[in-house]
Amino acid sequence: MLEPYGLLAEDGVVERALLSNLAVRYLVSDEPSPGLRDELATFGQFVGSWDLTMAAIEPDGGRTELVAEWHFGWALHGRAVQDVLITRQTDGQLVGYGTTVRTYDDRDGKWWIVWQDPLAHEFAVLYARPQGDTIDLEGQWPGASGVRFRWVFSQITPDTFH
Repeated sequence: MLEPYGLLAEDGVVERALLSNLAVRYLVSDEPSPGLRDELATFGQFVGSWDLTMAAIEPDGGRTELVAEWHFGWALHGRAVQDVLITRQTDGQLVGYGTTVRTYDDRDGKWWIVWQDPLAHEFAVLYARPQGDTIDLEGQWPGASGVRFRWVFSQITPDTFH
């Protein structure tokens, strides 16, 4: 596991840093919002830590193999799921360190998603809905006019997903 940037896990340094960061204290939640527990399970089922093997597929069909760790938790008074995705090339070189906030909109059952990875220079806004056995996300790269993309969570089990 990669330690939080600039912090060491020894002698309570991480714990003290988290306690002193007011934004983090009010960002994180222990559980989903009680009145929306079932609806929030769409992304809430991923809360925890995951080790990944990934393939980035380019529009021309080219593939880049990557490995990653993905950490999900409850946020924003239990109405959102936030994650940190740490991505490396297969040789271990760090290529991405980003976060996503997935916020459930109980007015229409849609998830609004904001992704940002300043290390990889990626920023995107997406929306998502469960579609049968999958979760389909659609978005657009803001810096690339008209370039849309799709991300799908499929073959979801308690221990794996694609």
